[in-house]
Amino acid sequence: MFSRSINSLMFASCVLAFTPMAFAQQTASAQRYPERSIRWVVPAPPGANNDIFARLVAQHLSMALGQPVVIDNRPGAGSIVGADIVAKSPPDGYTILMTPSSIAITDAMYKQLPYNTVKDFTGVAMLAEQPLVVVVKPTAGIATLKDLIARAKAKPGTLNYGSGGIGTPQHLATEMFKGLAGVDIVHVAYKGSTGAITDLLASHIDFMIEPAATVIPHVMNGSLRALAVTTPARSSLIPDVPTAVEAGLPGFVLKAWYGVLTRAGTPRPIVDRLGTEISSIVRMPDVQQAFAKQGATTVVSSPREFDEFVRSEIKTWGKLVKDANVTVN
Repeated sequence: MFSRSINSLMFASCVLAFTPMAFAQQTASAQRYPERSIRWVVPAPPGANNDIFARLVAQHLSMALGQPVVIDNRPGAGSIVGADIVAKSPPDGYTILMTPSSIAITDAMYKQLPYNTVKDFTGVAMLAEQPLVVVVKPTAGIATLKDLIARAKAKPGTLNYGSGGIGTPQHLATEMFKGLAGVDIVHVAYKGSTGAITDLLASHIDFMIEPAATVIPHVMNGSLRALAVTTPARSSLIPDVPTAVEAGLPGFVLKAWYGVLTRAGTPRPIVDRLGTEISSIVRMPDVQQAFAKQGATTVVSSPREFDEFVRSEIKTWGKLVKDANVTVN
């Protein structure tokens, strides 16, 4: 008994001695950060919104940190492939994740994920948000959101909509529209938004609800008509298009967003450094203009604010997933 007590005391003493040393080493490492290149995992192919936004910020972040910021495109499984890489990376700030709002959706939609969205990541900064836009063909004879709802109610089960796939923000947003409007419409799932938009332009499907960056070019050239945006305020790119609430559908408020996460357990000074630099970058007028051309508005947040935001979005999208009864595994 006595020997065990001595051993316990010796172990406790070692732990107490090690803790300040480990803290000092961690602090010194954070002060030197970064000493090498930073890997920015983008869970989307080159040219996607995530990729465009990440590359816009990465150029400035490289200059601010004095080290290369290397974009690593890892698309697949609704952002899960890319997120898993970061979740299993060392917590040292040298691997960061460009995350779209779909990370909050997959948390609710997949019963088994290779990571825990809340426990395995920590927020760095929010980058931007953009509205989803309800669009139809100009030749469809639908001029307003109320017209679309009236058409759907007049022909239950015959109107169809396209999305980039089951469980995407577009799919869930339209299911939310379906519930709020009280209409019976048919979902046509595509492998990505490109095919869905192609079919909408060809009048093979009736309407879509898509992120602004994807459809605004078609709205600008007259090949699609925007009926409403889903954000609380109108989009500066299409200011004549009303919000869904203004167009007569109370409660239909939703937005796509983009931000930066890193591995949980990364030293707080490193997280704060990254967050401060990125927030400074999204305040730059040229960066704001570049995002605006893609239909997005830059957003400044602290790491802790973004953490809280992601948690609230998991609840919001989780309810939509549950209401739409969408599961994958």
